[in-house]
Amino acid sequence: MQKSAIIEIGKDSAWYVSAAVATALVGFLAIPILTRIFSPGEYGVFSLVNTAIILVSPIFHSYMSSAIIRFYPEYEIKGQLDVFYSTVFHYFPHFLVLFLGIVLPVTALFIPLGNYRLLISIAIAIFPLFVLFDVLKSLLRARQMSWQFSLLTVFVQFGRYIVGAALAEWGHQGVKGPFWGWLGALLIAVPLEFIMLSACKKIHWKTNSTKLQKEFFRFGFYLVFGTFLSEILIAADRYMVQIFKGSYQVGLYSVTYTLVQSLEMIMISFIMLAAFPVIMKVYETEGEVPTITLISKITRYFIVLLVPIVFGLYVMREPVMRVVTTSKYLPATSIFLPLLGGILLMNLAWIPSLAFYIRKRTKIILLPLGVAAGANIVLNLLMIPWIGYRGAAWATLISYLLYFIIITAVSTRYLHWDFPWFSSIRIVAAGGIMAAGVWAIMQTGISGLGGLIVLAASGAAIYFLALIVLGEHTKAEREFVVEMLSRLPALRRIIQRRSRKKEED
Repeated sequence: MQKSAIIEIGKDSAWYVSAAVATALVGFLAIPILTRIFSPGEYGVFSLVNTAIILVSPIFHSYMSSAIIRFYPEYEIKGQLDVFYSTVFHYFPHFLVLFLGIVLPVTALFIPLGNYRLLISIAIAIFPLFVLFDVLKSLLRARQMSWQFSLLTVFVQFGRYIVGAALAEWGHQGVKGPFWGWLGALLIAVPLEFIMLSACKKIHWKTNSTKLQKEFFRFGFYLVFGTFLSEILIAADRYMVQIFKGSYQVGLYSVTYTLVQSLEMIMISFIMLAAFPVIMKVYETEGEVPTITLISKITRYFIVLLVPIVFGLYVMREPVMRVVTTSKYLPATSIFLPLLGGILLMNLAWIPSLAFYIRKRTKIILLPLGVAAGANIVLNLLMIPWIGYRGAAWATLISYLLYFIIITAVSTRYLHWDFPWFSSIRIVAAGGIMAAGVWAIMQTGISGLGGLIVLAASGAAIYFLALIVLGEHTKAEREFVVEMLSRLPALRRIIQRRSRKKEED
């Protein structure tokens, strides 16, 4: 069953990796576009509003999204999906009326917001639709409808950044442009999600289950507070930089954080998306031991994918910033090291956190989050007035390290984490070899976009060759990767075309 579970993850990952690459590419392209359209101060305003939506919305949907994936297999086995759907969406009409019918008009008409009235009104309109969009995406994940999930994720990302940048520049909307694009994309995507899920056929208001609502509440209640604490941990520094140092330094910090986070997430988000529902299914059907084995394999994949980003991006930080942004943002290269390390630890912490979801002990996650969030605030209060946004970066590293240590220690009481130590040592060695090779190539004076592409391609080649030489990639794994990639439509067509050509010859 372990092999079939990995294949199942791989099958969905083929689509999720397409979405991850496409969304990250759009986000990556948005950085040079928006930093050329907006000044650092304007980018700081954009970042603050954008961050507020991204980080506050999970407070309203994270408990539901996680519960959907955790409980869906149980209700599918029982044949009670109509009860499941009806319970999930029972209070969403009230939620939409509250924000679109009450909060939005009051904000637009009565609250004194000065020049930012329209911008904040658009953000409020986006908020409930984005919450609903993410809940519906969780249902797509639970049902392993990976291509539908991927298509809609890319569509919204494209509308948010590319269409939004066009509205900002050519539509003369300024900072409001990306938010108009985001709102328009959601107005199209949310109805499409309902259609893809056939949700309207499954929702019957009279079949709403009080019992399931209580299960959702018990499972997700603490996740609301956990999400709030994680948002403090992730985003409080930007607002504190704004208070102490102004929007210019917020812009410098936000661009670098977004760049690092986007590139790390592009490497692992598809595994997270595909693995979570499969892990829950394996635990429900096979038990603890196969689940631990599966999580250990996923840990190794995480490390394989994250190490080259951390090593490579640190070595190439200056050429990356020159190509991706403008010279105004070059001072931010000084915070790559702490942000790379901190975000790496935060991403790895997802793996031990699975223990709390599997055991339905989500309240335990409040301990590591609370300690780390408190430490983050204290460190930022001490370090930002002293060294500005650089202090925020080092506070991020220290607090994320604290979070990783505590969550790992606590989670082992509920589910053993079989960490692949020997593989990790070989993977880190391969990363070091890659970094040395890229640094040597950089000494030739290579520059510009073409030079950056050469550096990235050379680094990838050196890294994977080093993995093979060090014995960290097996033939079976290489064949498996080729098989999974061949499931992608474009590659599948190329392979089929070559097969037909060989037959004709």
